[in-house]
Amino acid sequence: MLFIEHKDFFGLTANLQVFNFDENGKEISRSMVYEGPRTAGKVMFNENRKLLQVKIFRFQVTGNF
Repeated sequence: MLFIEHKDFFGLTANLQVFNFDENGKEISRSMVYEGPRTAGKVMFNENRKLLQVKIFRFQVTGNF
């Protein structure tokens, strides 16, 4: 997470938060998916995925308006 705060932004306090700043995604792997129970079932397929993580921006202004 990235956090930036400015205490005198036209007399107000402003802060910016960025989540997932350095993440591009996570790769997960479920090596084998079976047709039935592992002891008796056949392997149907292998599963590999890349989960995309997006950046989330939050801008907040506080003070007396």
